[in-house]
Amino acid sequence: MLKKKSILPLTAVLLFGSSLISSCDFNYQYSGSESGGDIIISGGDSVSMTGESINFMVYQPSNQDHQRALQNLIAEFVNETGIQVRLNAVPKDSYDATFRASFRGQYVPDLAYMDQPLIATYASDGEIIAIDDYLNDLDLDLTAFNQAALATNVYEGKTYGLPLNLTASVLFYNKALLSDEDAPSTWEEWLSTEVPAETALFEGVGAGGYAGWYFQAFIENCGGSLYDETTGQVAFNSAEGIEAAQFLKDLYRNDLDSTIRNSSNAFINGDIVYKIGSSYDIDNMRAQNPNLDLGAVVMPSKDGTHHYSVMGGENLVIPTRGKNHDAAMRLMEFLLEEENMKLLGSFTGNFPSITEYQETDDPVKQVIIDQFDELLMRPIVPGWMEVNDLYLGEAIGDILDHEQPRDISEALTWAEAAANQVLARA
Repeated sequence: MLKKKSILPLTAVLLFGSSLISSCDFNYQYSGSESGGDIIISGGDSVSMTGESINFMVYQPSNQDHQRALQNLIAEFVNETGIQVRLNAVPKDSYDATFRASFRGQYVPDLAYMDQPLIATYASDGEIIAIDDYLNDLDLDLTAFNQAALATNVYEGKTYGLPLNLTASVLFYNKALLSDEDAPSTWEEWLSTEVPAETALFEGVGAGGYAGWYFQAFIENCGGSLYDETTGQVAFNSAEGIEAAQFLKDLYRNDLDSTIRNSSNAFINGDIVYKIGSSYDIDNMRAQNPNLDLGAVVMPSKDGTHHYSVMGGENLVIPTRGKNHDAAMRLMEFLLEEENMKLLGSFTGNFPSITEYQETDDPVKQVIIDQFDELLMRPIVPGWMEVNDLYLGEAIGDILDHEQPRDISEALTWAEAAANQVLARA
């Protein structure tokens, strides 16, 4: 790995437009503003530059302190290597579209974040490179990574990236409505929770992408799966899928629950007992309600044995059309150093994908780490994101719709047919 070097504090005043900003150590050139657009980071007079440059596309941190911390981190890499970096920080909601559009523009990323279930699609299209040959030369112990997170990068026997950080879904509860002793371990305990008057049991799984993402843990708890590797087709239209969907319907309960669930910030305001969420939800909920007494348990299981949860997180990949694969690999290696992984994870509340780097003194966040023992990967097949967001997620949303619910078997049959068409052409 790159050797850590000391770095003088950055003293530049941040300006807008296309101005060039110099400190005693670095030059920052903004195209756009401090909080968006491209930022070119190169060394000042004290840094020996190699003449190399790379483009790095990353999720834009949500506040300016984190944005400056990201810039400072990349400046440290520039200081150590002499490689200029064009940093392109993109809001997460528009990231995938921006990444795809970059292939038609002037600045194709040399290194980029990628959501885990997109790896297979980009690998099959030849848009990201296999990095196996590079891994042989890195001072990096692959066994140190969470193995499920690492496996999200493997497609048809080749490794197309490395996991930067990860998270997992857990079950949050409001301690003002439920004691720690009554927190559920099984589906039966969850469903039979005594709920105070005028309070809803469960916030729900939403619709679309989140509903499809959360559903995997429920169907696997019933002994089913989303995808059959033998047939190459989806497998959620099954007895196990129907059982999982029915349990979710049971959690949704009644008219009162529906009304509360559709109100703004109902869980945070103390009107709902349970909420499924991930590490990035914790700080946000506490910021919105500093008085919220938050509890958490690993996802309850059908029979109290396997507490399955679905993994989330970001991988680092090298686009094939990037101009400098070697330098991109050096930046990837730098970002996977302990302090750097922790910093990048802190922007979203996620944890480093290397197990020994995962630590917290927060008991709620510790539950996220505990959940890493039983993580589920989404199917590593081209087109899965479309299947999840547009078909499985929509079917689950329709099934759970309170006013006009769709028959479970009918909804899953429709989603199965549409999803298999996606997989056939991917």
